[in-house]
Amino acid sequence: MIGLSAEQRAFHEEVASFARTHVAPQRVHADAPGKLADALIGQLAGRGYLGVPIPDEYGGLGRDHVCNALAVEGLSRACG
Repeated sequence: MIGLSAEQRAFHEEVASFARTHVAPQRVHADAPGKLADALIGQLAGRGYLGVPIPDEYGGLGRDHVCNALAVEGLSRACG
């Protein structure tokens, strides 16, 4: 089994913490059309979570695809 690097583990915890504190409280609105807060989308974009594997010179985080999967997992755990 392949383990995560220290950087990947730290990133996973960062995303999970953000998801618990910012995403989970708004999940009741997520299923209602047009109700997901624009501010939350802005926070996700501002942290780079909408472009994890995109190179930083193009506005992403420049992380690997494992980090991208970890971000998706961490965010979807709080709100599908």
